[in-house]
Amino acid sequence: MVAAVALIALAVSLMGERAMLLRHYRSTLEIAAELAKDDIHYERGKLDIDRHLDNLSWVRQSVYNEDEALLYGKVIVTIPFEEGAFRRHAGRDGADWYVYDVRLDVGGDADIWLRSCVSADTLAGLLKGQRVLLRLMVPVLAGLAGLCGWFIARRILRPVEAMTATAVSIADGRDLARRIAMDGPEDELWRMGQIYNDMLARLEQSFERERRFSADAAHELRTPVSAILNQAEMALSGGVDEADRRAALEVIRHRAGEMNLLIGTLLQLARMESGQTVPSREDVALDEMCRIAVESMEENADDKGICFSMDLQPVTVRGDQLMLTQAVVNLLDNAVRYGRVGGHVWVKTVSEESAARIIVSDDGPGMTSEQMSRCFDRFWQADGARRQGSGLGLSLVARIAGLHGGDITVDDTPGGGCTFVLKLPIKDKEGED
Repeated sequence: MVAAVALIALAVSLMGERAMLLRHYRSTLEIAAELAKDDIHYERGKLDIDRHLDNLSWVRQSVYNEDEALLYGKVIVTIPFEEGAFRRHAGRDGADWYVYDVRLDVGGDADIWLRSCVSADTLAGLLKGQRVLLRLMVPVLAGLAGLCGWFIARRILRPVEAMTATAVSIADGRDLARRIAMDGPEDELWRMGQIYNDMLARLEQSFERERRFSADAAHELRTPVSAILNQAEMALSGGVDEADRRAALEVIRHRAGEMNLLIGTLLQLARMESGQTVPSREDVALDEMCRIAVESMEENADDKGICFSMDLQPVTVRGDQLMLTQAVVNLLDNAVRYGRVGGHVWVKTVSEESAARIIVSDDGPGMTSEQMSRCFDRFWQADGARRQGSGLGLSLVARIAGLHGGDITVDDTPGGGCTFVLKLPIKDKEGED
């Protein structure tokens, strides 16, 4: 590339040199012809030519009559006369000459021709050294430019090499904590390195979540599987009566149902997180939906003597009714599970200018700030009184809220317990969310 640029520069220089030479020769001949006009005139019927006509030694000037017969000087070239023409032509001596013809009216009976000639080699000697120097400088400059380019490229590509080395070192996924050193000015490469580090941080977090998810899933499945194996071995042993065998089968069925529910919820979460599940868009009356959800949970609430209190304002959103119903049922199930025996669960819908809120509160033992920050993680369960279920219900609620452009938050309930707030974009005047 550098050599090509140098060659182009050489070609441009030579072309400029030729144009400069042509301008110099033409201007020299024009000036010589203009000066000669004052040195040629008729006097007493005879042509008088001043001796100053030949003062410019490098310009040869000749005078011809109208019939192109030589009156003064020497014949340098033999070509037809042409007024104001600037031409290059071979002379009688075999050398090239630049010729300029002018027709003069000096007061005689007829006009005369003035021919001015200058050798094409006049400036050749002066420019020969320049050409040689230029031809020698081109490869030198090309070499220097190439060397400088190599050093610059090495300096520029050093951060890229560092990025490549970092990428290779974490290709097996075992060194995701490594980051690119952010040295040097905050230029484009620095910003690219920052983006690369941010990507590595997100990748590390994703790997950590998947690792924790796999471990938690294995842990949650181990308990029902162990119970099923133990009960199956007992049912198959010879010393078990029919009643015990039937009881073992009931335990197996119950544990298998738990596993089926757990696996189904895991698959549902996986589809949501991978984008395979897309919520439908239909008008959903949240007040009616919450009333139906409460009715479906009344039997479970009655077992603990829990009463529901509802304050349902009419509000409509655009969303998937099955998903939103599942989210509300999960919140109610959570409140009933962890609510105080003989206590209350409050369900409320609130319509705001741009959002709708479903608020579910219980009067159970509540959670600490740390527990609230983790309660939407998959498989997470608080120790003590609030440790029940699979730990996936609230995680599923958070995912459903996200798919609908909303969110879910938790806070303390005044007097004890927890309050969950599911926020959803409200239906606007045109029927869009």
